[in-house]
Amino acid sequence: MVATISLPIAFESVRARLSHIFQHIIPNAEGDYLPQDRYGRTFSLPLAGVFAFTVLAHWSLTVYAGVDWIEGEDGISEWWSVATYLAGAGAMVTAAWHLRSNQNTTLVLYFYLILSAILFLGAMEEISWGQRIAGWGTPAILNEINGQGETTIHNVGFADNMLFISFFWASVIGLVGGLVRTTANLRGWNRSLNLVLPSLVMAPALFLIMVWRTGDFWATANIPRLFMDYFNSGPSGSEVPEALLGLCIVIYTFANLRQARLLARLAGNTIARSKTASHNLTIPVIAPVIAKESA
Repeated sequence: MVATISLPIAFESVRARLSHIFQHIIPNAEGDYLPQDRYGRTFSLPLAGVFAFTVLAHWSLTVYAGVDWIEGEDGISEWWSVATYLAGAGAMVTAAWHLRSNQNTTLVLYFYLILSAILFLGAMEEISWGQRIAGWGTPAILNEINGQGETTIHNVGFADNMLFISFFWASVIGLVGGLVRTTANLRGWNRSLNLVLPSLVMAPALFLIMVWRTGDFWATANIPRLFMDYFNSGPSGSEVPEALLGLCIVIYTFANLRQARLLARLAGNTIARSKTASHNLTIPVIAPVIAKESA
């Protein structure tokens, strides 16, 4: 199932088709990474789509929390995470490939490669590194400290706590980064920030991740959580934030892939124009010399 979803991304035609499909989901115009009128349709429609997905994910994964085929170990929500992690990893590798010749984006290229490796590791952790697929046993040392008795690191006590905290801070950083990106675009600052900072389109999903991962210490100040608890749909488990994280990964990575392709295309056009101009300048200089030698 994972191969069916992830392997087609290796083909350029498939990536081009995906970019074409996502161009109406991601607020990314060909000549402007974030439209100046951020309240236009190119922003509001994707934002509404993300909001609808966020509400649907929260409702379905809360109401049907006990249904194994939805959010069990091999349920839809887990395979959604695996597929989005692998798709995001493939998109980041492809984006880095497009930036390989651009000396001004070297740090961004390395960031994409590191992010791709992290997403790949996350996908492997979700499927216990293939343990349930291949059917091998859990090593004794992991079986003693792993909460699920599987070949994973994220279910070990300290790692599980770190993931809980990292989800919260990642959502906060994402929201702040979206505000910085919007401000930078509106004020005409360096557009290279768009290669790293996320779009505010992801705000509904990032906000709900933050609410779910605020923790008990801030429970009394978490107004959205108090509201959800009143209707018996408060945060429990990890499937909702993981499903929303998968959506954010797809939006973020494919948006950056489109931008990397655009930069590579613009750089190629610039090189082609410079070669043409150089060729046109060379002909008038060479022509008299050839004529003189012929005479």
